Amino acid sequence: MKRIKILSTTILLLLVVGMTSTTIAQRTELPADHPKITKENFQKGPRIPDLSEEQEAKLADIHLNMMKEALPVKNLIKEKEARLNTLKTAEKADLAAINKSIDEISKLKADLAKKHAAKEQEIRKLLTDKQRIFFDTHQKPGRHHDKMSFAKHGHKKHDCDAKDDCKGDKYHKRKRK
Repeated sequence: MKRIKILSTTILLLLVVGMTSTTIAQRTELPADHPKITKENFQKGPRIPDLSEEQEAKLADIHLNMMKEALPVKNLIKEKEARLNTLKTAEKADLAAINKSIDEISKLKADLAKKHAAKEQEIRKLLTDKQRIFFDTHQKPGRHHDKMSFAKHGHKKHDCDAKDDCKGDKYHKRKRK
């Protein structure tokens, strides 16, 4: 009886390991025409065409300054969200404290959105008309992701470098499925 139990347990264990390794080994491949994500196009997003070295240097400064300003605010938002989660899951939830926490988080997010809008306007001032049109058409409203949150949530950035033959984001999303 013990032998049968040990044998059946061993067979069951082997089946589970076999199925798990097969599932892990399966990998979905991107189509051959899909633009590859490289360090350059992932960090910079869609490349604005015909930037001078001076423009690139100023854009890098603007971006760096924005990151310096945004980091403490983002960290504070995470702290407040953690506190909100604690308040929500308390044995006796204090609705007034929850509402206050939500208001604080909303204010911080609004301040961050205003900083992003100011950054975009500062960038637009540096660009020529052609570059500005490209910049404006490649902005995604409400989607100001930093590199880490983009990668953390499994998002893939589409970048065709403004090629004439690009079919756009919808095409690439459809191809990924």
